[in-house]
Amino acid sequence: MKIKPKYLSELEKNQEIGELRTLPDYSSCAVDFVSNDYLGLGQIKLSLPEFDTHSGMGSRLIAGNSQAAKDCETFLADFYDAESSLVFNSGYTANLGFFSTVPKKDEVVLYDELVHASIRDGLRLSPASAYAFKHNDWADLESKLVRNQDKTIFVVIEACYSMHGDFADLESILALAEQYQCHIIVDEAHSIGVCGYQGKGLSFAFAQHPQLLARIITFGKALGAHGAAVLCNAEVKSYLIHACRAFIYTTALPPEQYARIQAAVQHCAAMDQEREALQVISKYFGERTNTHQRHIQTILIPDIERIKKIVKRAKQHKIALKGVWSPTVPPGQERLRISLHSYNTTQEIDALLALLKEI
Repeated sequence: MKIKPKYLSELEKNQEIGELRTLPDYSSCAVDFVSNDYLGLGQIKLSLPEFDTHSGMGSRLIAGNSQAAKDCETFLADFYDAESSLVFNSGYTANLGFFSTVPKKDEVVLYDELVHASIRDGLRLSPASAYAFKHNDWADLESKLVRNQDKTIFVVIEACYSMHGDFADLESILALAEQYQCHIIVDEAHSIGVCGYQGKGLSFAFAQHPQLLARIITFGKALGAHGAAVLCNAEVKSYLIHACRAFIYTTALPPEQYARIQAAVQHCAAMDQEREALQVISKYFGERTNTHQRHIQTILIPDIERIKKIVKRAKQHKIALKGVWSPTVPPGQERLRISLHSYNTTQEIDALLALLKEI
């Protein structure tokens, strides 16, 4: 008798309870509350040089180390005030690679309980011990720092948390890091382009802090490009090139992608008007919902079927809206995740809130 693979049982179970992930189609929607294109940069055609896209294909350690890649990394390090930078193919592979490679056996990683799945996946592959601390709770973090102060400690946070939209208090955490001599890694995925001077991120102001080991920036959100980079010192970059499997064994980005990254970062630096418009629209939403005034908003609705009904009704009104439920978030934490953009209007927000009130 043939035994059914477990993935089929899991597939059937998730179909039955309505938690199966499927690919959405927002092509009919005119209003965007879903994408991470916070400034609209992904909709702008940038002027890029022409490349032979078939030259130098392969991993960076074989044939993919193009001049465009080297130029891009030099530019990023200079622009973000870092000693070095290393470009990865996505934010997921950057986090997977960094956290599975840098922390070692007998070392400790303390991470905010709400960090992204890519960080958690990297830590699962790491020989280091990893422990969560309560979200943005520096007292809980300090208690774990005290408990492990005889070891090398890495502390991992996000500048802006993707499922809540709130920010980390970098000044407080760096003060703790200085006191306990631990290393800080900041994921800037949802803050880069949006926050800080010229959109350089919340941690840019602390770029030269001795405890700030690495900043991980993603280009596929507000910067409207593809890929990610680890901003770090020369030793960390050298070790990642030497030992990071997610970097070593993957095909390099084509030259035009490195050029697009550089062009997108340069263009984003001049988008102060869009950043201001995003702040205005975020404030408008926050004041009408009595929530924080950030570009990522969440409305907790612990009822999957109700969320699906809201999303379906929104789509009928040509509004793209995203529901999030288990296993992306824990059971009981089901929600609507609302991404705001510089190009959203107050009329669009009013229409969304009227729809939510109606349902």
